[in-house]
Amino acid sequence: MSLALLMNDSHLWGIWAYKALKRSGIPFEVILSEDLTEDLLYRCRALFVPGGWSKNKLESLDERARKGIRDFIEGGGLYLGICGGASLACKEALGLVQIGRSRERVPSYSGPCEVALDRSHPLFKGIKKAKFYLWFPPKLEIEDPSAKVLGSFNKALSEAFVSDLCLGDHWENLAQFEKLYGISLNPDKMIGTPLLIEVPLGKGKVLLSLIHFDTPLSKEGLKVLQNLRDYYLCPNGKEYVIKKFDKNRVQSREQISLLRSYNTLFQKTKDLVMYANRNFLLTPRGNYFYQWKRGIRGLELLNLFFAFHEIVTLLSKERLSIEFIEELIELTHDIETFSLQVLDTIRREYELFRVNGSIGILEDTVLLFGKNVKSYGGLYKILINRLERVLVKLWRGW
Repeated sequence: MSLALLMNDSHLWGIWAYKALKRSGIPFEVILSEDLTEDLLYRCRALFVPGGWSKNKLESLDERARKGIRDFIEGGGLYLGICGGASLACKEALGLVQIGRSRERVPSYSGPCEVALDRSHPLFKGIKKAKFYLWFPPKLEIEDPSAKVLGSFNKALSEAFVSDLCLGDHWENLAQFEKLYGISLNPDKMIGTPLLIEVPLGKGKVLLSLIHFDTPLSKEGLKVLQNLRDYYLCPNGKEYVIKKFDKNRVQSREQISLLRSYNTLFQKTKDLVMYANRNFLLTPRGNYFYQWKRGIRGLELLNLFFAFHEIVTLLSKERLSIEFIEELIELTHDIETFSLQVLDTIRREYELFRVNGSIGILEDTVLLFGKNVKSYGGLYKILINRLERVLVKLWRGW
């Protein structure tokens, strides 16, 4: 195994990372925090932490796991953190590097940008067009003199968004919207900020990327991952084998029943996405993301939508053992109840937004989502993390 993909609190970004690694040909294993044993880390060359909330990721790691990560890198391993995974390595979290997060940032940039690259680095071999994607990145401040910037923000592209504003349509009005929204929106403030940083740690390296190389359909991102495979992981030209599905086996009644249950939840989630789309609250961005209207719970719905879609797809592909199905059934306890509660609350919030133009606090909103509107908690957090564990089980099942 070349790489371990740490999925805790990654959700949609974890699905992107999984699929990108499959496309890149990197041999990898999907893991959760409890799997971070000395034996596992001994068997891999790199630890990949996808995007997500770094605070929640940190909370999932006990002291043993935190020490194990540092020992792994100092012994010669590679840490690759994307966005939230990069923040996890910073001094406010794991403290692997003397790099911090700045409060002065453009918090809601999403989409493509032009990146100034260190063309001498092997990661960028064969990269002709420096177009990459950012999805709500933090701003990093480097305090470590040994840190090397491999890529920095050069120019925003017109199809990118800041909050729910497409830059190509609103460049001239950003100052007015900044007053209205109360946040920084002008991406010119990001010019020159580091997006890809390499830091030595002992015999190993920490690679922090605010660039989502795992963005679906990003040819440049995929090429960088393939270069990472050849440069960091398998420099001697090893063959890569990706396990294929056996589509000829017949599924059990228990698996079909489980598939129907998840398909029902997926269809209910899809119906809500379509409702939001029809009412101009969600707008498709390609076939892999939606932009939500400022003020609604968009990412929470997308996390559920894409998680259910991936689970239904995987349950449809191959016959699983009865023992494995029983494990999944145990993991999915209460998922249906939680899902219906969460979806109902999101729908009522959306309806309230359509009437009032803003989200009011429904009686059960705090119970389901927690108090922090900039993060998530409550029953939703329990639900999405259980779905993540179901996904990990399915990905490991073959």
